[in-house]
Amino acid sequence: MPRKLIRPAIWTILLGATYLLLAGKIEIWELVAAIASGLVAMVSVVAVTSASKPSLRINIRWLAQLRPLPGRVVRDCAVVIAALGPRLVHPLKRGVFQATKFDVTRQTQSDAAKRAFVIATSSLAPNMFVIGIDNEGKRLLFHQLVRKPNPSLSP
Repeated sequence: MPRKLIRPAIWTILLGATYLLLAGKIEIWELVAAIASGLVAMVSVVAVTSASKPSLRINIRWLAQLRPLPGRVVRDCAVVIAALGPRLVHPLKRGVFQATKFDVTRQTQSDAAKRAFVIATSSLAPNMFVIGIDNEGKRLLFHQLVRKPNPSLSP
């Protein structure tokens, strides 16, 4: 089997198996439907990946910056829970929109991977959500339910 067909074959098998798990029974027509749905899904995956050529390469050094993330999530959960009481009493009180310096705006694969990593890890904790990136001003735009002066961004 040529190397190019291995990945689509694996996709077909995995997606067909997923169909069978969801169907909950194995009969001949379920197997036919699993193969058909696996093939349709595989064709979709191949079409999307061949058109976009995604190559997200995450730098191993960035993973070290994930270490404080669980603590930040727990802290932000406490901050959000503490903010719920005053929000019930004063429903007009709102969060804040902020921006911070972010100089990862070049259109390279490395910067694209770094932007995706920063947006995903920064938005994981419930108090902060990244809205977008201002390429001209080289700033990261985000919303916070409760204002914190210096939000930590990864990496």
